[in-house]
Amino acid sequence: MQTETISHPKNAARFIETVRARAPRGFTEAVKRAAQANQLSTSEFVRRAVAGAIEQSAAKAEEIGGSIG
Repeated sequence: MQTETISHPKNAARFIETVRARAPRGFTEAVKRAAQANQLSTSEFVRRAVAGAIEQSAAKAEEIGGSIG
């Protein structure tokens, strides 16, 4: 996964990094539909989904005695 640091004037103090990832065909449209169904922006939907996956991975690592990060 590639990360870039880009300053966005509107929310520069809060979100200063852009994350890009390759995905299968149709993934972007599926994310857009899921975000709309949850009344979220696509960015907020992805942030929440990734944060949830990170939390699950960290919890699983703690269960087996490891750590993430």
